[in-house]
Amino acid sequence: MEIFNELNDEFHFNLDPTSRPIGGLPGLKDGLREPWWFSKQFLKPPPAGKSHPKSRVFDNPAYGRGLIDAKVAKCIKEMKLGRVELAAFLIPLRNSGYFKLLRRHGAEFRLCEKRLKFGDADSSAGVKQDKTMTCPHCSKTILLKKAKPYENNSAPFDSIVAIIHA
Repeated sequence: MEIFNELNDEFHFNLDPTSRPIGGLPGLKDGLREPWWFSKQFLKPPPAGKSHPKSRVFDNPAYGRGLIDAKVAKCIKEMKLGRVELAAFLIPLRNSGYFKLLRRHGAEFRLCEKRLKFGDADSSAGVKQDKTMTCPHCSKTILLKKAKPYENNSAPFDSIVAIIHA
């Protein structure tokens, strides 16, 4: 995935807290329950006076109902526990709970220049009908374009990368 490679060149990720990680990163069987250390060797507390290296996380969470919110909340908890120093989420641009939570924690938002393609899709898709959305972060009006018929394997929405630092 081209966007992952660009972000990885900038941030040098060492963990994708999903069971199907991308880019050769280590993954977790259950990223909502397991600690977000980038290596299993760090599951035990560090020796007195020492600290474990922190995770630099890339996450393209499943877009199911509430899953992005849960992943963002888990990431913030892991940052407070000192396990994560940076996280980048590839997520839909929506005025939702996760967007507000990320904004409250000082996230940087980068709008993807085009709709993302997945797998071997020929092109990136739009939405089913033209509509506008007001970005809750910058208050700009964003036009979401209508999808072409029969396109598959592509994101039917604008995507953003949200980056948060501990």
